[in-house]
Amino acid sequence: MKTAFVLFSGLLFAQAVLAEGGAVSFTGAIVEPACTTTTNSQHAAVQCSQNGVDKVRQIRFNKQQQTLPFQLGNVSVQSSGHIKAVEVIYR
Repeated sequence: MKTAFVLFSGLLFAQAVLAEGGAVSFTGAIVEPACTTTTNSQHAAVQCSQNGVDKVRQIRFNKQQQTLPFQLGNVSVQSSGHIKAVEVIYR
């Protein structure tokens, strides 16, 4: 019985081993809007929506990395003289 099971399970997984190519296609839509940002000289306010609920987080320019509302991603701020670059990375 064990031999038959091993032989049968080997036949089931043989297809996965023999596959050499293919394509995976996804269809759908982005249903949540992107976060919006407003800035002044001291900080940025990032507003994100999820399931119809809005949250705003104040992003301080003197901190290296901070999280977006709803844990949607990270915000980092780099300074070069009087110029600030704000990078948003979504998860």
